[in-house]
Amino acid sequence: MRRQDVPDATRDEAAQADKNRKGKASNRDWESTTDPESRIMQHSDGHTHLSYKVDATVDLESGVIVAAGANFGDASDQSDCLERVDEAKASLEERGLKPIAVVGDKGHHSGENLVGIEDRGLIPLISSPNHNRGKPGFRREDFIYDQTSDTLICPCGQMMTRLSKGDGSARHYKAKGSVCRSCPNFGVCTTDRRGRAVMVSVYEEQMRANRDRVHSEEARPLMQIRRQRGEAPFGYFKQFGGLRRFAGRGLVYATKKVLIAALGWNLLVLVKALIRHTPSTDTIVGLIQLILALMKGMMRPWTRFHAPKPRKTRDQRQCGYHSPFISVTAQKATLSGGC
Repeated sequence: MRRQDVPDATRDEAAQADKNRKGKASNRDWESTTDPESRIMQHSDGHTHLSYKVDATVDLESGVIVAAGANFGDASDQSDCLERVDEAKASLEERGLKPIAVVGDKGHHSGENLVGIEDRGLIPLISSPNHNRGKPGFRREDFIYDQTSDTLICPCGQMMTRLSKGDGSARHYKAKGSVCRSCPNFGVCTTDRRGRAVMVSVYEEQMRANRDRVHSEEARPLMQIRRQRGEAPFGYFKQFGGLRRFAGRGLVYATKKVLIAALGWNLLVLVKALIRHTPSTDTIVGLIQLILALMKGMMRPWTRFHAPKPRKTRDQRQCGYHSPFISVTAQKATLSGGC
């Protein structure tokens, strides 16, 4: 956009100008002419790009991906959290495994998701955002709820009445402006001359219980493991799985690419586990041969049209048969096509 006004702008100048451009992440104003299903997503460094959202649910004990998929780029993690939980739960139960807890980052935190996870017989361990903003002593946790009168009592003992407006997901309480302006803590508790306002979620009990679990000593190992095993596949997807930039179009194509990348990740986890438990030379050589054969077999349709045919070895010319599963490490050893 910057180069339309200044054609000779450098890449850094154009990127810096686009960071502060208004409406750059609005999917109402922007639409791709070649891939209408792609959505504008604003990344952590401020730049925007037509993207798809990739999801992967990982078993924290083994590191295996138990569910994977893609969604539109403007879909939040909260919107499809329960759907991914159902997919992972069904995948594990088909193999005789029973999940115990669901561990997630702040993007999946919402009262609806916490209640939905509990309804499925699982323990939610979702990192909660820090809503206790403000000066110490005047945060949300310092206001006392009176159930009989359905009011909040502020730290100075003043009553805050409930407002009638709201969408049903939260209760809104507000103090009188004249009371707050005459309070000696005005300017510390709030600077709004209309009075302090506090919002209380209808799922406050579930959120508080989840916050206590997340910060407990028992849950700390799980929260640390999630940062390692739960996030590791995404780095693999971008670096080796071809998900940094899609070559095709459409959500169906993106989902297929994610499933193939998840399959590759699980194969790596399987090979690592086998090598660790049976560290013999024959096992390692056999696994390398199997992986190379599988990779060569999967790449054969592509190389048939896009790469020159490899020259046959003397053994291949003698037998007159070129197998796509011929081993690279030991040329005389072959694997049948059924492997």
